[in-house]
Amino acid sequence: TGKDGAVDRELMEDDTIRMAVEICEEGAFTREEMEAYEAYWDHITLEVEIAEESEENKKQLQYKNKIIEAKDKALEDKDKALEDKDKALEDNKKALEDKDKALEDKDRLIEELKKQLSARSL
Repeated sequence: TGKDGAVDRELMEDDTIRMAVEICEEGAFTREEMEAYEAYWDHITLEVEIAEESEENKKQLQYKNKIIEAKDKALEDKDKALEDKDKALEDNKKALEDKDKALEDKDRLIEELKKQLSARSL
């Protein structure tokens, strides 16, 4: 030990010596000091447990967020596919309308030609 009664740092690196020193220190505590010491370690233990639980909750939240992001992406892809289908349907509808108009124009032209032919034959 040093002059101030503290154990040398090198000795405290040995687990057995460190535990022996702690036991000696605890043996010198009064009942009140021991209760305070135990309450202190209870508090430390609780803080460690809370920190570990918090870390686990954080990991679970990150995992759930990844799942939500994947589902959001899938929904975006489905929305895009639906938009593409709607656009294709609109294009098909327009093409059909154009064909109907062309047929109407053709029918008008045929009627006009029939009128002209019938006017010539008279």
